[in-house]
Amino acid sequence: MTKIATVCPHCMVVCDEMGWCPECGNYTEVDEPLPANYNQPVKRVFHHMLDREGSSQTKSVCPVCKEGVLLMRRDNRGLLMPEDTCMLCAQQFYYVDVADNPYGALVVAEETEA
Repeated sequence: MTKIATVCPHCMVVCDEMGWCPECGNYTEVDEPLPANYNQPVKRVFHHMLDREGSSQTKSVCPVCKEGVLLMRRDNRGLLMPEDTCMLCAQQFYYVDVADNPYGALVVAEETEA
């Protein structure tokens, strides 16, 4: 993640990591760092081709940062959603195979492994 410096609004001096200004002593709320891929374009991928997280059939390792996890969301009807976001780097993905078949994307993954 990228570290964002917090600037004191009173004297325009960079605050310490906790948000305290070394010049005037005022506290400023520290800005949260943005994830590395926060505003990057959406990447189109095939869910069945991603590496899995542990023994899960739905959780995948993020192909961009290699450390984050894609959880594979469902809508309110229980259908798989084609949009997903890495929990660590915030890279957004669009599952092409899930968009084509929200009922059977996991069945396709099982057939290709056999």
